[in-house]
Amino acid sequence: MNLTNLITQQFSDQAVTLIANKLGVDEKTAKRAAAAALPLLMGALARNAQSPQGARSLYDALAQDHNGSILSNVTDALSSQSTLQDGDKILNHVFGTERAQVDKGVSQMSGLSAQSSDQLMSMLAPIAMGVLGQQQQQNGLNVQDLTSMLSQEQDQIMAGDFNIASFLDMDGDGQISDDVASLGGKLLKSFFGRR
Repeated sequence: MNLTNLITQQFSDQAVTLIANKLGVDEKTAKRAAAAALPLLMGALARNAQSPQGARSLYDALAQDHNGSILSNVTDALSSQSTLQDGDKILNHVFGTERAQVDKGVSQMSGLSAQSSDQLMSMLAPIAMGVLGQQQQQNGLNVQDLTSMLSQEQDQIMAGDFNIASFLDMDGDGQISDDVASLGGKLLKSFFGRR
């Protein structure tokens, strides 16, 4: 299973257009930025879940607040101010003092400003949590299962072993996704280090 790919599948063309409009960029830039941001977000969630306390905290948050219902209409959710506020809280919890550094990294890879990168991350985080919550419910995951699933995802990200070409490569050249995947893996390693 590849969680990053599951998350990218939630974004319809309409949702991507909405994100691009909110950020004031074209759709290709929005996709490139999301492709840079998601591996960092998932890697951070995996890192936080490596401690028993962090794993339990994430498990409880998914069970209480992120059951996957947000996925029923992602475009509407992205239009809601409450989604951005929720995303802001998630980012503070997940990245803590590294949040500005992550924004800078996404900015360097995508061409967005650091502020726009942060706004994008705030939009993506609740969707990512929704996918995790959906997996937790559908598969009856316990805390250990959730930790294992995220650990496998982190390993795939570190190895660059995920395919976001269908989400990212709008012009069909097949190149940008590889570049971003590679850069995302390198950034993740520099921010969080290998386990």
